[in-house]
Amino acid sequence: FGGTIYNVIASRGCPFSCTYCCNNFISQLYNSRGFRKRSVSNIIEELEKAVRDNPEIQCINFQDDCFLAYSNEYLQEFSEIYGQRVRKPFIVRGIPTYINREKMACLKKSGLAWISMGLQSGSDRVCREVYRRKSLRGDFLRSAAIIKEFNLAPFYDVIMDNPFESDEERIETVMALSDTPKPY
Repeated sequence: FGGTIYNVIASRGCPFSCTYCCNNFISQLYNSRGFRKRSVSNIIEELEKAVRDNPEIQCINFQDDCFLAYSNEYLQEFSEIYGQRVRKPFIVRGIPTYINREKMACLKKSGLAWISMGLQSGSDRVCREVYRRKSLRGDFLRSAAIIKEFNLAPFYDVIMDNPFESDEERIETVMALSDTPKPY
């Protein structure tokens, strides 16, 4: 994007331990199960300086594995201050179980434009037993409907060519994507 997007990380870790994710490996390696977040003021100070020093920045990209794991109150505080002091469109990544209308409303108001979220598989069995993922097909479709309701640009992740998935389960993934509100 020619230097027009500023990448930032506001948290480390993830509240889940899905088998395919690096956070699971890192948690095992360091024997920790932490999810750490920066203070709102710390994030805003970094972003203000970045925008001030780099006027070509047009968008902020939060690289957190799950920016939406924060509480509604934390995101409300972030949104109010971000909307007043940074005022740039931004991108987040989220896990379906953390998406709700209250979070989307306050983030959209402050500039949320694009959200990335994982389906991983349309098969609940694969999500539960293979990926140890707590977010299932129904959670994904509910969250995708909320994303559509707020007119956000969605980007959805799917794990392809999983040798532990049957052909029927691959079809479940295709059907889940077929049921997902367009465009994406």
